[in-house]
Amino acid sequence: MVRIVQLASRGLEVPGEFWECGVYRGYTSKLLAGLLRENQPRTLRLFDTFHGRPPIGPKDGTVGHSDFNGGKLEQEVRLAVPDEFASIHKGLIPETFKGLEDSKIAFAFVDLDLYQSTKDALEFILPRLQKGGLVVIHDYNESRCWPGVKIAVDELVSPNYRLSIQGEYAIVEEVMADEKKKTIENKAVRIIVPTGAMAGKPGR
Repeated sequence: MVRIVQLASRGLEVPGEFWECGVYRGYTSKLLAGLLRENQPRTLRLFDTFHGRPPIGPKDGTVGHSDFNGGKLEQEVRLAVPDEFASIHKGLIPETFKGLEDSKIAFAFVDLDLYQSTKDALEFILPRLQKGGLVVIHDYNESRCWPGVKIAVDELVSPNYRLSIQGEYAIVEEVMADEKKKTIENKAVRIIVPTGAMAGKPGR
C-alpha cells in the first residue's frame, strides 16, 4: 500500500481526477482520499460492482466467479471514504463510465482481475490520461491467478506509452515526444524493476 501512495503522489503534480477501478473494501480508496485530503482535494472516483466480479472469459484461465456481499461492501467504502470530493460509481465497467467522457485523469489505479474488465477500463482511461499522469494496474505479473490482466495490458499499451513493471504492478505513462524516437519495431518502452524494490501490497 505504501507503494501505491508513492505512485499516486506523482499525480498531485498533474491536473485531473483520481480514479480507482476495483475498490473491494476501500483499503486503497481510503489511502487515496487521505492523500488528496492532506494535499490537493480533487475529484476521486471509485468504481466497483460491490457484488463481485463479472463472469470470466476465455482469457481468464480457471479463476472462479465471486460474490462479495454487495450491500455490506458498499457501506464499508462509504464509511471509509466520507469525503465530499469522493464519488462512488456502482455497477459494471464500462457502463459506469457513461457521462464521464470529458474527464481528465491524473492518476488511476486499476485492480479488476479479469481480462475484459481491465481492457474496458484501460480503453476508456488511457485517452483521457493527462501528460505526466499515470495508470497503475494490479496483478500484472500474477498470471497463474489472473492471466487476463497481463494480456489486456500488453494488447493496449502502444509505443505512445511507457510500461514499467514493478513486482505485480504495471505502471503506464505517456511517452513524451522526444522519447518516441527510442521505440523499436512499434513496441512500447518497457522498464523492469526488481520485486525487492517494492514496498507493501495494496488491498483491492
